[in-house]
Amino acid sequence: MRFIYILALVFISSYSLKAQTDTSRVIQFSGQIFHEERGQMQPLIYANIYVEGTNRGTVSDFDGFFSLPVRPNELINFRYLGFADVQISIPDTLTEDRYFSMILMAEDTIDFEPVVILPWPSKEHFDIEFAAMDVTDELADRARENLAQSVMAELREELPYDGRENFNEYLKEKQAEYYSAGQTRPMNILNPLAWKKFIDQWKSGKYKKKKKK
Repeated sequence: MRFIYILALVFISSYSLKAQTDTSRVIQFSGQIFHEERGQMQPLIYANIYVEGTNRGTVSDFDGFFSLPVRPNELINFRYLGFADVQISIPDTLTEDRYFSMILMAEDTIDFEPVVILPWPSKEHFDIEFAAMDVTDELADRARENLAQSVMAELREELPYDGRENFNEYLKEKQAEYYSAGQTRPMNILNPLAWKKFIDQWKSGKYKKKKKK
């Protein structure tokens, strides 16, 4: 009887060890990615996460959260433009099929001394050229027309967004999607802030029909 008990313990131990080191196990690896900004931890959104040597990967969401299936001993790479790469290995001693980790990424940028390119060799040369400049009435009138408030307002309405503005709008849309994920999007008809914004834009003439040129 004692021999059978010892044999059962050996069998259970070997089975447990095999389960812990079995590389065919699938583990749900989740976590959050952060970076330090002004002394505070902030989530790093849309960071690239991929399993080395495979085609499996994902990106972090607006809260820096990510989740993907992995196997023991696989190497997980974290990359983000302007930050140093991070690589971690999935432990082969996990007893559960879930693994969570907090990832901290540090900025990895090189700052160069600013270079200012001027059309004159020095400030003294600029003063001489500026004093000798002959500004005719025609040029002055054209400058006043180009800098008129109506012209500047029209440019602000018609000029397309630059890269930073487009990226900020994209982040706002993604935030709204994640905020209302799995449910109907909230309507702003009863939102007093939305009404105030609409009234201010209406008073400023944003909704007026533009005259055809």
